[in-house]
Amino acid sequence: MAEPLDIVMKVIRCSSLSRSQLQFLATHLVAEFGRLYPQWDSVIAAEELAQDSGQGLPLHIAAIEDGRPLGVTSVISDDEVTGWESKGWWLANVLVLPEYRGRGIGRVLVDRAIEIASESGARELHLVTDSVENWYLMHGWEPVGVGEVHGNEMVVMHRVLGENK
Repeated sequence: MAEPLDIVMKVIRCSSLSRSQLQFLATHLVAEFGRLYPQWDSVIAAEELAQDSGQGLPLHIAAIEDGRPLGVTSVISDDEVTGWESKGWWLANVLVLPEYRGRGIGRVLVDRAIEIASESGARELHLVTDSVENWYLMHGWEPVGVGEVHGNEMVVMHRVLGENK
């Protein structure tokens, strides 16, 4: 069982982060997920995090404590999953920095992303994973198939919004 959240943090839109905070998160995102997206680098990732429509897509949120980024997640329109291009709303880039994992930060980020997406008109979300399917299963996501992201086979998962699971 994970430790309870023992830090004081806030969840904010990435568009309000400083350039150095964006670059910090972008560097960690590319280190974690860059193998899946060959053209992605930390400059592109930082630019993407700064793009936040305020409503609708894309949306990017970060967990922050005392100005220090702890984690980040996004909801985007396309996660480059072959055969699943028409799905529309994708939870992506769920990342908690290693030293903060196991404290519930990922859950807070995902729940807030779901809430914002729902308020923005999403009725469902999809995601892909190749390593943490069980975590998503425990939090109300269902596997719906397999997809390919730039040659990497991934489990595609789905969640209908508004359901209490």
